[in-house]
Amino acid sequence: MRRLLEKKPKLVKIACQT
Repeated sequence: MRRLLEKKPKLVKIACQT
């Protein structure tokens, strides 16, 4: 999962909001 966040930084911000 960490690799996905590193490849999709935009998803990281969304996950932080959820």
